[in-house]
Amino acid sequence: MNEAVKIRDVDLVPSRKVGDILIEMGLCNAEQLVFAEARAINKKMRIGELLVSEKVITDIDLAKALSFQHNLDFIDLNSVTINSELSKIFPEKITRQFKLLPLESKNGVITVVTYDPILLVKLGNLKERLNATVIIKIATSAQIE
Repeated sequence: MNEAVKIRDVDLVPSRKVGDILIEMGLCNAEQLVFAEARAINKKMRIGELLVSEKVITDIDLAKALSFQHNLDFIDLNSVTINSELSKIFPEKITRQFKLLPLESKNGVITVVTYDPILLVKLGNLKERLNATVIIKIATSAQIE
């Protein structure tokens, strides 16, 4: 069985809302969340992005909540060295489309980082391009962009 890309233990359709996770983390309360949900709809934003823009939570708080929601590891990119050679495997068009940053490749396993796990669904398009297991981690949007 040689499947081109295998994605390990990722909840592509999470069972919990990020707002509920933020409440559990003690980062906002239910009242803040209700008001934020209405504003997010009006502004056509995701709830987490709105809470960051309004400084209710930080970018790091959101990334950690998303990593928990999708069963992925959070990583602080300031604490790792990025392998620039991987840009040959992931052309700029792909990294922009998927909001991915290739981190490392070791023993047939490629680790990539994103801040937008919703785009994980589109990773199926990479099956034709790679012959490796892909591990996905979450970082902040500021670290990826």
